[in-house]
Amino acid sequence: MRGRSTSTRGSGSRGRGSGYRGTARRGGFETSPLESKLKLLSLSTSTKCPPLPSDVVYLILRHAAPVKEGPYELSYEARKRLAFLRRASLVCSVWRTEAQAFLWEHVVLCSNDQMKSFLLSVDKDRHTITLRLGVEQPSLLLPLDGALAQKVLAGCRGVRSVELQSIVGLPPQSFSAASLEDLKSLVIEQSVEFEISKSTSIETHALPFALNYPRYVSPRSWTEVPLPLLASLLLSVDKTASLDLKMKDELYNTHDIPFAESDHPVVHLTMSAYGEDVLVALLPFARSAVHLETLTIDLHPNFFFEALPHPLTTLAISEPTNLNWGSVVVLLEQNLASLSELKRLEVVSEAQVSQVNTLQSLCSKRGVVLDVAEPEDPIIVEDPYSPYTSSDCPPPSEDEYYGSGSYGNWWDPYRW
Repeated sequence: MRGRSTSTRGSGSRGRGSGYRGTARRGGFETSPLESKLKLLSLSTSTKCPPLPSDVVYLILRHAAPVKEGPYELSYEARKRLAFLRRASLVCSVWRTEAQAFLWEHVVLCSNDQMKSFLLSVDKDRHTITLRLGVEQPSLLLPLDGALAQKVLAGCRGVRSVELQSIVGLPPQSFSAASLEDLKSLVIEQSVEFEISKSTSIETHALPFALNYPRYVSPRSWTEVPLPLLASLLLSVDKTASLDLKMKDELYNTHDIPFAESDHPVVHLTMSAYGEDVLVALLPFARSAVHLETLTIDLHPNFFFEALPHPLTTLAISEPTNLNWGSVVVLLEQNLASLSELKRLEVVSEAQVSQVNTLQSLCSKRGVVLDVAEPEDPIIVEDPYSPYTSSDCPPPSEDEYYGSGSYGNWWDPYRW
């Protein structure tokens, strides 16, 4: 008698309807645990199981996709994090909402196409905490367009940290956007070139924020950081400021920066300058620093300390190779008002024992604690893309550097 056998199959049967799912293999390769978990989560949306609450999804993503400290944005871990968040956004609408919110928190845009994509996906309910425009190696990509960068700054409501580099034609009024009212940290790298402004009025660049960590790194000339803007940025500092105004190719103009007459709240100031002409230009700012207590500086001319209206408690002089120790002694012997309450003097430079002893004797008479340190070797940061790196991070392809605009491109996570 012909017919289908009625014998039962064993538990290892692979027939249809047996419920056998086999191992998690695809194309002869086992799927990763992460893909398996996301697949199970996606299945829950088509079954009778209720979806996870949004707050639970938030906690899961917060734990699975943390943001680490340091040069992280271009690292291999950053690429894996972006890929994970993109896959998580495909689970369901709840996961999509939470995953996209994570992608918007820490934004890195390295091309004009990415900035355009970012602007097209602006949502009132999304908030950016940190924003980085440009890359550390400008030769890898074309400079960013300043007009687009201005629109991105205006569209990042609630941003607290901004780093700008490799931008051409950035309008100085970009920092007047109301969206920057919560800004606390601002870094402007040397590769940023500002749009030429005809205005000389400081009111033109009224700024809505109060910075507690500004840093302006090596502008090539005063004209590339417009004087009214530099004055406005310095006046927006809350308590701490760090300025690196060194110049390698040409001298600065000695025009005074147009500071408004007001008491400045800066308490801790770090300043590195090319020459005394830079300090001359900053004298109006020095005269307004009525709360300054800690000053770290490489040059130490008498006229700058004569301009300070408030006694310092800590003075740090850092000049690794060319420090004139005799000038430091003369500075302390001047009995300047700004050094009348000095408690600690820190000197970082190469020195002979006799020079240190002379300064130590003078500090002892004045009740000042002297701390002399040898300059340290520069810290070399390992490039994660270098072929000589010790890590196993695979270098990105040319498409990853220049951006193909496709969904799978880790440079452009905002194109949905």
